[in-house]
Amino acid sequence: MDADERRRHATDKAAEYLVMIEDPPLSRQEREEIVDWLRESPIHVAEMLRVAEVSGALEQFRHWSRIDGSVETDAGNVIFLQPNAKTTRIATRTWRAAAAVLVLAAVFAVAWFNFGSRTHTIETQLGERREVSLTDGSRVEVDPGTRLRVKFSAGQRDIFLDSGRALFKVAKDARRPFVVHSEGTFVRAVGTAFGVEREEGSLVVTVAEGKVTVGTLQAQTQVGESADTANLSQGAAPNASASLVLNAGEQIVVPRFGSARDVRHVDSGRALAWAEGRLIFDNESILSVIEQFNRYNRMQMHVDDPVLAKRLISGVFSASDPNSFVEFLRSAIQVHAVQEGMQDITLSLADPAR
Repeated sequence: MDADERRRHATDKAAEYLVMIEDPPLSRQEREEIVDWLRESPIHVAEMLRVAEVSGALEQFRHWSRIDGSVETDAGNVIFLQPNAKTTRIATRTWRAAAAVLVLAAVFAVAWFNFGSRTHTIETQLGERREVSLTDGSRVEVDPGTRLRVKFSAGQRDIFLDSGRALFKVAKDARRPFVVHSEGTFVRAVGTAFGVEREEGSLVVTVAEGKVTVGTLQAQTQVGESADTANLSQGAAPNASASLVLNAGEQIVVPRFGSARDVRHVDSGRALAWAEGRLIFDNESILSVIEQFNRYNRMQMHVDDPVLAKRLISGVFSASDPNSFVEFLRSAIQVHAVQEGMQDITLSLADPAR
């Protein structure tokens, strides 16, 4: 999802929430849903204000009498309706309700920030990338198929990465460390930028700026409780003997079982290119490349040829443009592509006789 699509999506969502708050009372769940959405990004707040301002401006429009109220006209994205007392009341009520929701958002944000009474969940679906602004000023680039939970308290900022991967750009706050938990491993930072990728059986940590501490947690997991949650709830301390410091341009792979692999020097811009919507491959199988593309797009690619699936390729591609990858394969190794509807493409080696 590019910037324009995210903006359009935010506008649609803001309008949807204004419709919800136009006819109170809202349930607690609905209020929290709206507040959570507003807190995710300054874009969401800006779009809510903009949509609400348009609604408020309707009340001040002085030339309704010039509009033929007997006709409902759709002019692009604008629909003109005959104004009446009810329309004015709705516009006024919508504007006031929107303002009330923004005030409510601030109250909820302050309470949540100071007391850590709630855990905020951020989850992305297939083909969905999001940039989320946290209440402390930190930003998170969330990859498709990712689920993370945010819980801030007076003494620490905790993130639980349940699946997927994310790039964290941490706002400095020496009094409250920023800690990412996943698979019994913690990544601690104060003010830095680093990526955490939860892969099958391992965790990959890459530092782009500053430095972080990576280590394991000491705690006994209770039945029915994840190791990360148990460690936090019991106030578990980091295992200092197993922790190490990573600087900018360094990466480590921490397996779920066994010892962490050696720290290696990497091009962090290249290693974290996925956070900017770029996919970089270096002698990777076409099957592996396709699996990466499929995470970022609703259009899914398939390979029905085992020889083609094992073929190794290198290249740099836009994650949101699988068609460019298909064209590359067509020109480089004579691949035949069959598209079924708008959602599926099946790839195979071209038949020389075709």
